[in-house]
Amino acid sequence: MRCTPLTPAHLDAVVDLAVAALRDRTRLAGPGSTPPSDPAHIARTSLEPYLDGDDRFAHVALDDDGQVQALLAGIVTRLGPQDAEYTYLAPRHALAPLSAWCARDPRSAVDALPVLLDAARASLDAASIPRLNVQVLDGDWWSVGLWRSLDLRPDTSFALRPLAAPMHAPVTAPRVRAALPSDLDAVVRLCLDEYSYHARHTGSGLAADQDAGTAARIASAWFDHGTGEDRERAFVAVDGDDRPVGVTTAHVLTAPGGSSSAALLPSRYAYIGLTSVAASARGTGAGTALTAHALGWARSLPDPPDAVGLHYVADNVLAAPFWQRRGFAPALTLLTDAA
Repeated sequence: MRCTPLTPAHLDAVVDLAVAALRDRTRLAGPGSTPPSDPAHIARTSLEPYLDGDDRFAHVALDDDGQVQALLAGIVTRLGPQDAEYTYLAPRHALAPLSAWCARDPRSAVDALPVLLDAARASLDAASIPRLNVQVLDGDWWSVGLWRSLDLRPDTSFALRPLAAPMHAPVTAPRVRAALPSDLDAVVRLCLDEYSYHARHTGSGLAADQDAGTAARIASAWFDHGTGEDRERAFVAVDGDDRPVGVTTAHVLTAPGGSSSAALLPSRYAYIGLTSVAASARGTGAGTALTAHALGWARSLPDPPDAVGLHYVADNVLAAPFWQRRGFAPALTLLTDAA
């Protein structure tokens, strides 16, 4: 295999590969997904921005006849403490989303992806980007196994469960209520605790120098419980003095019609965001009570979605087993080449 940067001359061939990959992956999608009516438009719209090269990389693998056999492309991100994404992403990283890598067939993937990975890593090293994340569909065991064989490890999982599946708050758990603006300081402390835990105890690459002002700016948008279902809102678990000892957020996400997300995931689902329980309250049932409350909020909607999703860091020894025991199964996972 010969590796070369993506050019407009390759685009039609790459779109054909991406369309075939999207159709194959759609067959692995679960309930609630919507098969795309125009996969070629989705593929072309997703791939054309990689021709620019500004904070992006894209390489194709060619066979001896010059035919495109595979693609690996990605987006480079640089973040600072004032960016909201800095609270849950590594400051400097590149992401190869599911729509930006594909191969003609499994054999081509085995031959081409190692070559493409080496080319991507070389270009990222030159740009001082230490981390490459590749998104995989968990139902695609062939691709997951191939990337794992190339020394990528699980980083973050997007997990789903049926909203209707049972889960009840323990009887003796702390009380849960809607978060109020007066809870802001306590919620910010819980957020910073969560960020700090990931920075110190996981391989997520999250930076330790989190900014309290950024956390406050993010959390201040969570207190309006009268807005539509698509607005994130917070719930807090409180102690006997009504002081927050845990927090979670929830809202409903709807994938744009005709997008690859709608084809591979439920097109509408409830989403549980940041969830943090103070160390003093762990083991009291606060986390389960918060989750049950968020699920109850979603079930109470006039048109409840069928599924609920969330993200967790794969090597977070507190969060990963917690969510798995409560029925969340990985649907999409980021694999990373970071140590």
